[in-house]
Amino acid sequence: MSTDTNAPFALFKANQDFHLRISKLLQENAQLWQELGSRTFSADVAASKADLEQLSGNKDWQTLAAQSGEVFKRQWQQRLSDVEALTQATASSQTTLSAGLREALQAWQEESVRAMGSAGDTSQFTTAFNNLLKPWGPPFATEAALAKKESARGK
Repeated sequence: MSTDTNAPFALFKANQDFHLRISKLLQENAQLWQELGSRTFSADVAASKADLEQLSGNKDWQTLAAQSGEVFKRQWQQRLSDVEALTQATASSQTTLSAGLREALQAWQEESVRAMGSAGDTSQFTTAFNNLLKPWGPPFATEAALAKKESARGK
């Protein structure tokens, strides 16, 4: 087997690229949550301010009592809408993050295999990598590992 002195650098580069991809995914995810929180908070502050102004302008008890019930109902519905938006954002965020993580892992594996390929046989490395990620399933397991897992279940 020949020794390739570029293999360690190529592996280092693959690892560095992997870390950068994951950092970018986490930054994008954090930005999404920050924007959602900022929009929700701004809308809630504006709605609460309008409700307080409406309630403070009352001149009698009957109007105040009726408007208080309306304000409570409107705020309750807004909280339910906020929870629904949060649930949708969570599902979307996790799906996007999982897909990005899977792509980053696959790219890392391909780059690492290429780097190891210049140093010799890569089949052991590929098998070890797939075995390492197999227990976690999606999004971590590679397509080949998932196919093997599914075929094993079917037997």
